[in-house]
Amino acid sequence: MSSSGRFLSFFIIPAHVLAFASGCISLAPEPREIALYVLHVPPCDEPERTDATTETPDVENAQPEGASRPPQSAPSLWIVPTSARPGIHSTRITFAPDAFRRGHYQYASWAEPPAERFSFLLARRFECDPGFASTTTRALPSDLVLYTEIVDLHHDTSTEPGRAIVRARAALVGKDGASIGA
Repeated sequence: MSSSGRFLSFFIIPAHVLAFASGCISLAPEPREIALYVLHVPPCDEPERTDATTETPDVENAQPEGASRPPQSAPSLWIVPTSARPGIHSTRITFAPDAFRRGHYQYASWAEPPAERFSFLLARRFECDPGFASTTTRALPSDLVLYTEIVDLHHDTSTEPGRAIVRARAALVGKDGASIGA
C-alpha cells in the first residue's frame, strides 16, 4: 500500500468515528426559558407603579374597587380593538439601543400581542372613572366609540436601566359618527 493510501485511510476512519460520536454528544448550550411579560393596570384603589413587573394578576375577573357609579345621564363607551403595525402586533419585545436601530429580545416575549391586550386595559381603566355609564370592548350600541392604534412600543436601552416607550393614537367618535376628539 502506498503512503498516500495509508494517509487517506488514517483520516477517513477517525472522521466516521467523530461523526458517530457527535450524534451522541451535543455541544449546543442548554436551552433557556423564555420570560413572558404581561401588560397590566392596577386595580382602581391601588396606586400606579412606575417600575416593570412580571406578575400576572387576575384582572379578567377582578371587580373595580373604589369606583363610584356614574349618573344616569353619563354616556356609554365602546372601545374598539386596538390596531397596530405588523412589527408591533406581535409577541416579540422590541428594543432600541439608539434612535436608528431596532432588535428583538431572544429570551423575552409578551404573553399576548400588546395590541390585543391594550383595549382590555383601557376598558379596565375607564371602569375606574365615574364619567361613563358603561364601558365595553364588545360591539354593543354605545353613545361613544374609542378607536386606538399603537404607533410605537419598544424598550429604549440607550440609557440605564432603560425605559418603555409607548406611542398611541386615539379618536373618540359620537354615535352619529362625528369626531369628538383625536
